[in-house]
Amino acid sequence: MRCLAISIAGGVLATCLSPKVGYAGAMVTADVFTSAPFAALGNKGTTELRAFSQEFNQTNQTFFGDLTSGGVAVNPAPNGAVLPNIQNISVMGKNGIRRYVPVVGLADQPKANIKQAGDIQSLISVTGVYQGSGNQFQTPAGRSLAALGFTTFTQVGPPPPGAAAGAAFDPISVPGASILAYSPTVDASIQQGDPSISGGLDIYAVDSTVFTRDDVANFLNDGSPFEATLWHLNLAANRPVAGTSDVSVDFELNPLALQEILLPSSYLISLPGYSIGLTNQQVALLIDGAVDKAITDALAFVGGTVSLQSFALFPDGTLFAPTNTVEYAEGVDAGLNAIPEPASISLLASGLFALFGFRRRVKRFPTLCARSSGQINRSRRSFVPNHS
Repeated sequence: MRCLAISIAGGVLATCLSPKVGYAGAMVTADVFTSAPFAALGNKGTTELRAFSQEFNQTNQTFFGDLTSGGVAVNPAPNGAVLPNIQNISVMGKNGIRRYVPVVGLADQPKANIKQAGDIQSLISVTGVYQGSGNQFQTPAGRSLAALGFTTFTQVGPPPPGAAAGAAFDPISVPGASILAYSPTVDASIQQGDPSISGGLDIYAVDSTVFTRDDVANFLNDGSPFEATLWHLNLAANRPVAGTSDVSVDFELNPLALQEILLPSSYLISLPGYSIGLTNQQVALLIDGAVDKAITDALAFVGGTVSLQSFALFPDGTLFAPTNTVEYAEGVDAGLNAIPEPASISLLASGLFALFGFRRRVKRFPTLCARSSGQINRSRRSFVPNHS
């Protein structure tokens, strides 16, 4: 079985591919680790997973669910269904937002599906060389969400036109007057080696204080309006990634979030330009700049991949303290797009024409390729954390 292996670094999903896979395609991955005090609120609410894949005009050729619960593989695992086009996966890229449709969705998944370290639930969509998935799982450190889009195309030249995306969304009710340690920790990676490929990822938190147009559970169905989140982190690239400067970083804190997210005074005082008396909007802008710089400095470029590992968005001592009961959720999405340039399309067409001509010659002289006949085995690929 060929698997996409995800390794754990410091108890947090590092979203890096195992060398054992021999992977040399392109990928975009994102994950967020839920703070222990939030996990301690219990298994209320449900998790939603989404996935998308496309090659040429075909979408979601094969999709399936995987579930290991209580250390035991569940067979059959809950599977998704293709959703109406009004429901999508929305990913911010350098050139604006991309909405992937139609997507496969798996909603109303009990949090109790994930009982212990090593448990994982995935929804996976595969079309040709493209694969997207949404995932929820648990490590020894706690509960996490992950999303990824990637292609297994490794030949010379541009991949066929296509796309892949994934999303995971996890709401929970937080009682009013709670005072919880708040330490969302994120990981991300982008690997793109061909000019035809672009990609982006979003990691965010939302609650009913800032998202008021609908129930928080409908955030994805409402098109993921990132401007109505507590905070939102986007990483994106629209060209070959040859270093950290090829990846854009944009963190935005909603000024309204400062009514619930309480930052240590020592951190606020350390912000360049901070002074007592600034409005929440002014303070949020200072925090945006500080986090953008810290993430940019923390990016690493190794083996053709730009990655961010185990990054805490807020300093130690940060609290989440809503006055009233709120519906709170964390979410991740990731998307990869391959759109060959016109010259590349011409080369691809020429290659297909040459292949077609070769196949016609084979039909005329079947004995020439008798020893080359065989069947390609498309083995199942799935999202597998490495818990070492």
